[in-house]
Amino acid sequence: MHRTTYTVTGTQLNGISEGATYGDDLEMSTNYPIVKLTSSKGLVTYYKTTNWTPGIATGAARVTCQFTLPKNLPNDLYQLTVSANGISSANFPFRIGPALVPSNVTAVYNSTTKTLTLTGDANANSLTVTLQAGTLTVLGANGTTINHTTQFKTVHSGNLILNATMNDGNDAVSIIGISSTTTNIDLGAGNDKAAITLSHIQNLTVNGGVGIDSVLTTSSTITKYTPTAVP
Repeated sequence: MHRTTYTVTGTQLNGISEGATYGDDLEMSTNYPIVKLTSSKGLVTYYKTTNWTPGIATGAARVTCQFTLPKNLPNDLYQLTVSANGISSANFPFRIGPALVPSNVTAVYNSTTKTLTLTGDANANSLTVTLQAGTLTVLGANGTTINHTTQFKTVHSGNLILNATMNDGNDAVSIIGISSTTTNIDLGAGNDKAAITLSHIQNLTVNGGVGIDSVLTTSSTITKYTPTAVP
């Protein structure tokens, strides 16, 4: 579990003025720093700060403040900004959770046999395969790079053959909207996940290898399913 309280260090975090006041009746200060986090998917959240270094318009002096995050905030590489008086800082990369280990998946499509072959490395591979309007797309996530082009045109989508060999690592394979005669998924060693959504597969084979694995199918038709070392 990641820690929940962080310290921000910078310049002029407390703003350049207190804002507006009216005697002892109204206090409309705008110099309280606000932390903004933007996730890799574009989700924006805001957080109050505490324990500010005293002073306003502190110039080049380095000052600090603290902010607290909820324990259930997803691990991700966020962009952090701090604003006061409505003036925002530049973005600063801010990671919650362990650093992502880069991985690579080779994607090869044979238009003659209508076969898509995916081969992962020994790190944690995370990818999504989708088929929409005749376009077959393979996209990597969570640090996974698809090493060639990410799009392949298909002529008869119902005849697609998909072979995915992920090797070791905690892998995640998501298949969305494909129509396939044969789909073979070899997840290899590790704690792996395979998800199949809105797809029609005549013959599905999943080999989980060593580790704790899961296979989830949603709104899909699978005529024959042959699992090995998976639920």
